[in-house]
Amino acid sequence: MGREVRRVPPGWEHPRYTKKDARELRCIGEYRPCFDEDYDAAAKKWDESYMLWREGKHPNQVDWCRYFWEYDPPPDASRYRPAFTDPATWYQVYETVSEGCPVTPPFSSLEELARYLSEHGDFWYQSQEREGRLRGNRKPTYEQALAMVSEGWGPSMIVERGPEGAKIRGPYGEEA
Repeated sequence: MGREVRRVPPGWEHPRYTKKDARELRCIGEYRPCFDEDYDAAAKKWDESYMLWREGKHPNQVDWCRYFWEYDPPPDASRYRPAFTDPATWYQVYETVSEGCPVTPPFSSLEELARYLSEHGDFWYQSQEREGRLRGNRKPTYEQALAMVSEGWGPSMIVERGPEGAKIRGPYGEEA
């Protein structure tokens, strides 16, 4: 769990909840968590695994599951992003506590993405700042942000214990 960089098409708009699929009225317009795969690709992988299971050749076959869907339920279309119609050449940071929601706008380069993070923080940081709930959270430096986006991911939190006591660091290496 943490942050990951996903490739998206230029101008990508991540799906949002609508009146039709929102759990509550207050969720309308919020980002809908989505795995970084389209439904058809996920369904194809599931079908292939199911066939291996039926043949007794699945690498994780277990005796305690009579049916494959007890081991691995079929994909739910509402939890996957739409298929891209344009090449995914831009970069966007997502949280991975859920299936994934964007925490930055998309950018054409990792350097632009890192600059945005160092100047503005991610959406989570921005909402905490607006609400006056930062509690010591810091935006990453450009170098910290560039290191994370170049690596492609960062953990939610790291706790380091040293002579001065415990230190907590966020997904960009910043002290929290």
